[in-house]
Amino acid sequence: MTPAEPNPRPGDAIGFSGTDFVSDAINLGTLGWPRWGISHIAIVTEHPEHGICLAESTTMASQPCLIRGERVNGAQFQPIKRRVNEYAGRVWHYPLRVPIGPPMTRELNIALVDLVENECGYDYLGAVRSRSMIYAMIRRWKYGREDLETLFCSELVALAWSRFDLFETTNVSGWNPNALIRAARKQNIIVPPYRWK
Repeated sequence: MTPAEPNPRPGDAIGFSGTDFVSDAINLGTLGWPRWGISHIAIVTEHPEHGICLAESTTMASQPCLIRGERVNGAQFQPIKRRVNEYAGRVWHYPLRVPIGPPMTRELNIALVDLVENECGYDYLGAVRSRSMIYAMIRRWKYGREDLETLFCSELVALAWSRFDLFETTNVSGWNPNALIRAARKQNIIVPPYRWK
């Protein structure tokens, strides 16, 4: 039986669980189950021209960014259904417990478009440092600071949520996909996920 297709709304998270060795390594390094835990995360936005789409920071999208019109490594907008359908692995929809209204929807989209138009690149080093391993956690505590020059996937989502007081954090750069989802569930801002694919 095929799961019902979710109805994503602005501010919701979409979690991806890849089936390759890179995704396995991400899950192992972030205390997630390989091929089941979240190896990538994006946020839903509503763009006046493109409708409901995904804002994400990635190097793995196969299609051009909807805003920039070219393939990019970093912050970008992708058509949500095509991105989900093309993804090799499981996809989870994490709805916000309290959906955001039209004014916040517009503000969220403006903030995310700004990241893309300013060509915010992918934060490779930050992604590695966000691991949940003891060494990485100590380095983050000792040397880590919030760095928004470049963003990795969960850093972008944590930044968007925190800017609109949906998620409490003192450092958006310290979150990996699995830790962010666990914390968002603990803060009661998202409901249990629906399996999209």
